[in-house]
Formats: sequence, structure tokens, C-alpha cells
Amino acid sequence: MEQALKTGHSDNAAVVWRGPLHDFPFAEHSGVFQAAFTMDDSQFAFQPDWPTVKGLKLDGLFENARMELKLLAGKLLNVDISGASVVIPSLERHSHLLVDAAIAAKGWDIAAVMQQSPLKESVGTTLDTVKIQDTVAGKLQLDIPLYAGEAPDIQGTVSFHDTPVYIRKPGVKLNKVNGTVSFHNEVVTAQGISALLYGQPTSIDFTTGDQNDKFAVNLHAKGNWQLSRLPEELDNPLTPFYQGSSSWAGALQLIFDGSGYTLQANVDADLANTALSLPAPFAKSKGQPLALQAELLGDDQQASLGIKVGDKAEFWGGFAADSGDRLKHYDLLLGRLFRSGDQLVKDGGQLRLDLEHADFAQWLPVITAFTEAAPATANVANPPSPAPVPAAAAQNDTPNPEQPTVDSHFSRHLKAFRPGLMICPC
Repeated sequence: MEQALKTGHSDNAAVVWRGPLHDFPFAEHSGVFQAAFTMDDSQFAFQPDWPTVKGLKLDGLFENARMELKLLAGKLLNVDISGASVVIPSLERHSHLLVDAAIAAKGWDIAAVMQQSPLKESVGTTLDTVKIQDTVAGKLQLDIPLYAGEAPDIQGTVSFHDTPVYIRKPGVKLNKVNGTVSFHNEVVTAQGISALLYGQPTSIDFTTGDQNDKFAVNLHAKGNWQLSRLPEELDNPLTPFYQGSSSWAGALQLIFDGSGYTLQANVDADLANTALSLPAPFAKSKGQPLALQAELLGDDQQASLGIKVGDKAEFWGGFAADSGDRLKHYDLLLGRLFRSGDQLVKDGGQLRLDLEHADFAQWLPVITAFTEAAPATANVANPPSPAPVPAAAAQNDTPNPEQPTVDSHFSRHLKAFRPGLMICPC
């Protein structure tokens, strides 16, 4: 106590002593010792690796070997901890300091406390990545041994009520977050968190902890999204061609080290309730089964995105540090999945068709959508005018098997829509 109480004064201390001095602390109930006081304008450093409690007013009571402090006012940095209790159940050789606090504070203030505590590498790192952008309620319980050889036990909860949260890496905003996150030493867990992700209801579970001496976040999420309600930021060249809803489930793993992070994410989506207004053989109505799998791999410098739609289409694209959230390059193959030996572009975009028959007039809206959404590095200076399309290829009738409507000469003409995008038959 002499080292923990840095400053303060008391004007109403009272002491009661009854019993032989040599029997203190009266374990056999042969006497009573009580010292009660109120202390104002105090600073209390209950542990050297935690911030000092400042602006402290407390009621204190020593009763035999027990110490109890009730905090009437006080702050850990900017976190109000009024009402917290600090107890030493028994002042002896192997004493424990118990702290129990209920708090309500801004997310960034709670993060600042955790980043100056023994939990800076776990809870502190989590709150540096998961930015809580409003007030949350929480509980903090500490069991700190006042002797060498035993580690402290730290646990608590943070409760969310329609709270906005920003996940800094990889950069995702959650709105109306509800649920409770708990932490026990370096392990942070959350079960049944509900939130709006891109405006759509989403259920989230996650855990954090040590993985091969690195800090790891493992997250699972699922939802059933109405595709027409997705925000503009998720618009892509295929947005006009799908309608309905999709149920999905995904997982994300982030591993942090001193230089940055690596990530791996995957999503499985059921498109049975999705309608696709694409040319055959990709057109589908609601009720027809179709599965989509997506995988994102990378780090804080670059990432690759792969998407498979059944066995009929596959997409591969890449992000780089200088392309921001836009694709640096992409390949879209329609008609089959990529095979060993297929060459992927590393700059610009490429749309390939591997179809027995393809009516160019039907595919032109899809092609146009991709050419108008060129990758970040596409060179759009002085594009040549599109070459005329043969009349036979522009008709909507069934293609003539003896004269395919997409052949090698279209590859040369269609590249004129915008440099950096190549459209070719396989």
C-alpha cells in the first residue's frame, strides 16, 4: 500500500483495536482490528504494468488481515472506474490483489488502457485492429498475485449495443453490432455477435490467441443477403446480371507479426435463390442449385482473389499496394475452370470464353461491363475505335455451328474497347 498510494489525504480516519497485539491479525478471533478512512485527491498504482488510477476518491477499510477499497471516483487514463472495488482477502505471504470494475467508456479509451497493460499483445492488439467507434459497457476482473512466481489472471467482457465497429485490417465497417466479447488473459472470444455488414444482417464468431508465437485472429461469419440491397461499394461488372438472395458462410484468419500481417479468407455461397440473367449456359432462375466458392490470400502488401462458380466459370485477380482496393489484374474464364498450363495475366484484365457456341450479341453487355470497369493499371490513352461487328454475329438467333460467332479475329477487334482488357476464345 505504501508503494501503491502515490498521493492523497484523509480527514476522517478511525481505528479500532481490541485484543492482544501479539495475536494480530486475529486469525483465531481473539481480537479485532479495524481502520476505516476516506481518501481524496489520490493516485493509486495498483500494479506497475497498469496505468495509475488518478483523480481518485475512495473509502478504505482494513479489518484484521483483509483490505477493501471502494472507489468513489477515479480514472484509468480516460476510463471512469467509479464503483470499482480493490480487495486483498488476506494480507499474508501469498496475498492476492482482486480488482472488480464495471465500466462504460468510448472504445478508443478502453483500447488505450489495454495497450498500457499486460494485455497489450492480445486484447490491446485486438482493439487496435477492431476499432470500437462508440461507447460500450464492460467488466474487468483482475487476480494479481503479490509475490513472485505466479502469473496474474485477467478476464472481462465488453458488451455492444448497436455499436459501430471498424475492422482496420483488412478494412471493413460493421454497423449495429450487438453481443458480448469476452477475454481471459491472451484469449479473446465472441459467440453470436450480430451486425450489419454492407447493410446486410450477419452473424459473427471469433477467437484470438497465440499461434506459433504470433498473434492470430480467427473469425467465422454467415448471412443470408438480399443482393439488390448491397451498397454501391460492392458494385462490380456483374452486378446488373444477378438478382435474388444468397446464403453464405465464411472464415477469415489474420496473423500479425512485427512487420505486418497475413490473411486467408474463404466464402462458400449457395446461389439457389439467385437468378442470373447471363447468356447460356450461365443463365439460371431461382430454385436451380449453384454453388460459389471464393478465396482471398495475401498480406498487407498484396493479395490474390479466386472465385469459382460451379464448374462453369472461374475468376482470378490480384491487388497490390499501389492499386488500393481496385484490382491490379484479373482473369475471368467462362465455360470451365482453369487448368494447368493456362496463362494468367499479371497486368490489366482478360476475359476468356471457352464455349462450344457463343452469340457475341448476347455477350456484348457482359463484355462492355468489364471493359468499362478496367483494372487500376489499364492504359486508357487514345484507345482505337471498335471495329465493326459482322451482322451475323449481332443476331440473337441460334449460332450456325459451321461459323462460330466468337473466333480469333474478334480477339483483335475487342481489345480495342479498352487497352488492358483482352477478350479471347480458349
